[in-house]
Amino acid sequence: MYDDVAVERLDKICTYRRLGVPLEDIKKLLDAKGTAADLLVARLTALDAEIARCREQQRVIVALLGRARSRALDKDRWVAILRGAGLDEDAMHAWHVEFERTAPEAHQDFLEALGIEPAEIARIRRDSR
Repeated sequence: MYDDVAVERLDKICTYRRLGVPLEDIKKLLDAKGTAADLLVARLTALDAEIARCREQQRVIVALLGRARSRALDKDRWVAILRGAGLDEDAMHAWHVEFERTAPEAHQDFLEALGIEPAEIARIRRDSR
């Protein structure tokens, strides 16, 4: 009933919707009024902000409930896991150095996810360069 062009258009619409791209932006993409990269970068930026808000909400809830009720991984638990795996201070530093070298943005995101304060994150990343 539908031609290949219509099916391909619907497939693109479904893909962009799964990514959370607003319909207005999908229309721009399909009408060639914007580049996919520009709109997807904007969506990624919005997701990063949303994740940061969710992390903050998670930290507050964990604080209200107490650590024992949390499934979240914080700095202390992460360090305990690394120590349990046999990593000493030098090995942990090497781990951070490699993380910072190969994926600096992901390193930032990971440290934020552990609930580490921004000043400490800056120090860890600086010392890892």
